[in-house]
Amino acid sequence: MAYQCGFVIRLFQTPEEKRCDFAISEDASRKVAELFTKGSFPAESRQMGEYLLNGLLSQLRTYPIGLRIDQWLMRDYPDLRTLQERGIQTQLEQNSQAIGPGLGKMFPPLLYGSNQSMNAAFALFWGRTWGNMTITLPYKATGFFKKVEALIKIFDQIPPEPIEDRRLVDE
Repeated sequence: MAYQCGFVIRLFQTPEEKRCDFAISEDASRKVAELFTKGSFPAESRQMGEYLLNGLLSQLRTYPIGLRIDQWLMRDYPDLRTLQERGIQTQLEQNSQAIGPGLGKMFPPLLYGSNQSMNAAFALFWGRTWGNMTITLPYKATGFFKKVEALIKIFDQIPPEPIEDRRLVDE
């Protein structure tokens, strides 16, 4: 609950004229459909195109802003740390289950790679925070670590204030 409230708090800490929501454009849906035509992907994968696009948009919004919220919770609410770490560990485990040669062949590389790069950035963030880089090994072993340092660099360079959330997500 505290994590979800963090999104609302950050939204309302941003001046009204600077607030935004993220949505999928028709152009994005069309481009995802085109990606599936450039390979021999299973029919069930093609049907998941819009679902994957929604998932990527959710990751783009949730991961960077969510990490800001996690930092805030860790700093200001240490009593929640055990619950927070348990939830993060569960997410790390779920994310690592999405790595594998079979899944990578079911989806266009741009979609699958984007998802895995964001998952790897999430793992790198927590690896650095907890001083346990072993959680990044599945991503390093499969090559999904290439873009991660650039993503984390963006995260580190953009100020943590809520008014910067849109820029953080855009970049």
